[in-house]
Amino acid sequence: MKRAVLFIPKNELLEHFRKNARQDVKVVTPAIMTEKLAVKLHRRRKDAKKEIPLEGISWTHSLADEPNRICEAIDFTDEPIIPSGAGPVAISFANRGSVETFHYHKEHWEVYFSEHKLTVEYKLSEKSLIEKKVMDEGGTIVFAPRVAHRMEINGLTIILEVPAVIGDREVLQELIS
Repeated sequence: MKRAVLFIPKNELLEHFRKNARQDVKVVTPAIMTEKLAVKLHRRRKDAKKEIPLEGISWTHSLADEPNRICEAIDFTDEPIIPSGAGPVAISFANRGSVETFHYHKEHWEVYFSEHKLTVEYKLSEKSLIEKKVMDEGGTIVFAPRVAHRMEINGLTIILEVPAVIGDREVLQELIS
């Protein structure tokens, strides 16, 4: 285990969003983004930045022209939690204007927490209809594996993936609008 603690100051997150307009940030992730994934994200018009390993125990923001500093989930454990897992948890932050495609995860749970309005569209199964839920005052939403969903983020939101699984995001092309 490389890390036992990681500090993510709120003021650093707010500064990140001020200096990196409309660009969300992963702080603890299953793996540093590969060049192949960066190209794929740019093709989908996502503003993905290069990522480099985080040094120390306090995360700090990056400027728009600097890579994001990322801590790999495996740093918090000596071995993966499940065969394809990379660590116990992945942590991302999103801010107002974050746009998600309809997607699901095969192996991990996803937890969203915000004190701001959250709007979600989701499908419980392939055969079910799309449902919509609005939480005007924010709150917590937990998605089990294989629940397709799309979030509308309206302020600082924490997203946890439990466990951290490399490449566990499937976009539902037929639901992209």
